[in-house]
Amino acid sequence: MSDDKATFQQVKGKISEFNKARNWDHYHNPKDLAMAISIEAAELLENFQWEMSKSPGEVMADPIKMANIRDEAADMFIYLLILCNRLDMDASSLISEKLSKNETRFPPGQEHSFRKGR
Repeated sequence: MSDDKATFQQVKGKISEFNKARNWDHYHNPKDLAMAISIEAAELLENFQWEMSKSPGEVMADPIKMANIRDEAADMFIYLLILCNRLDMDASSLISEKLSKNETRFPPGQEHSFRKGR
């Protein structure tokens, strides 16, 4: 599967089949999924701890680090898509709706602070 050939629905279906084959669905309640997403995000962040900011090219030049980053990013996507399945949320619609909100909130051509309340 690749981004240019797979839909969210196909990926969600593949994840669902994987979980059903292992009888894991009972573990996937919204609270535990949200916790798992947070844990995986922390594991992704761990790959950058104690480093100076690097360009994408510099990060991609380290194959071991990139393997870890890919694994953690995949875990986050998987848990997010499981959450979407469990709460009957359409991932594409969620993204489109949020981008629409952000277009209003952050018009192009203006400097913005990414901190809350600014």
